[in-house]
Amino acid sequence: SDPVADGPTIQAADVRALAAGTRPRDAFAILTELRTRHPDLPIGLLVYANLVEAHDAGRGGRDTFYRAAATAGVDSILVADAPTFEHAPFSAAALAAGIEPVLIATPNLDAAALAEVAAASRGYTYVVSRVGVTGTESAAGLDHTDLVTRLQQAGAPPAVLGFGIATPAQVKAALATGARGAISGSAVVAKIAQLAPAPSDTAPNGAAPNDAAPNDAAILADLTAFVRDMKAATRR
Repeated sequence: SDPVADGPTIQAADVRALAAGTRPRDAFAILTELRTRHPDLPIGLLVYANLVEAHDAGRGGRDTFYRAAATAGVDSILVADAPTFEHAPFSAAALAAGIEPVLIATPNLDAAALAEVAAASRGYTYVVSRVGVTGTESAAGLDHTDLVTRLQQAGAPPAVLGFGIATPAQVKAALATGARGAISGSAVVAKIAQLAPAPSDTAPNGAAPNDAAPNDAAILADLTAFVRDMKAATRR
């Protein structure tokens, strides 16, 4: 799927996944295992519309995608490139499968669009911290107190800020706007990329050769420390 809302870090991760032969069914298998190990862990996906529509070779499209996600234990799905005025069929399919649809709120939303987001989003509201794409190449814009307040007044699910958040200080700044959380994706993916084998070192069937096996212990230790520090910043 074309990652139109993502920057270089996650785009590169997409390339690595494709080079390894990864398919949606593989991702769902991993999610199923994760849900089995952690039954109470919230699981949310950010995906793109063509991935949803083309699922199962187009047979059933979005309905089969959401059902597969629900079977894997997914709680919420945000379709990043479905604008507010096109969200309805995705939201309907999500709700029918027992999944919460998440919508995006941007600083330039007019009153009507903001009301639509507030009414249709479930679980949380993804507040984009700045114009552009995901990634730490550009710092998050965190002066969104007004937008968060407007969402609260409209009865929207809790606001969570994303795009460009990579440090505990940025998490604290996000929460200072009244947001209930912060999303850090590219920073996590970048840490994995530093230690994972490059696509050229990956066998055609998706398995890493012995001399290019990913250092799972090092990746886990680095990610654990990073997430611990980011989580600590949410505790006031």
